Amino acid sequence: MKNGILKRTAKSIHNDQSYPTLVQFGNNIFMQEGKFSIELDYSKIIKIYYLKYSYLLMFTNSNGIMVKYDSFTKGNFEDFKEFIKENCKKAKIIVKNKNYIFGL
Repeated sequence: MKNGILKRTAKSIHNDQSYPTLVQFGNNIFMQEGKFSIELDYSKIIKIYYLKYSYLLMFTNSNGIMVKYDSFTKGNFEDFKEFIKENCKKAKIIVKNKNYIFGL
């Protein structure tokens, strides 16, 4: 998915406004962007894309949550990789960044 498409989609959801995105990982995945929010169980993640600078956690064939490697305010990416590996065991892994080995 191209970054421009993501930005246009987000702006169309929010009437051309731009809002920061908050994603929290606990008992469930919680995402909030402006007035829009969603809460998902980890079992709903069907695919995980390993991209150059982020993971994309897909919960439908066309909807997902992007998690940038350098965007953590609590914890770190290495811990997150292990956490997702344990909690999304049924998700199909798709590696789009062949230059980086994730060890999953």
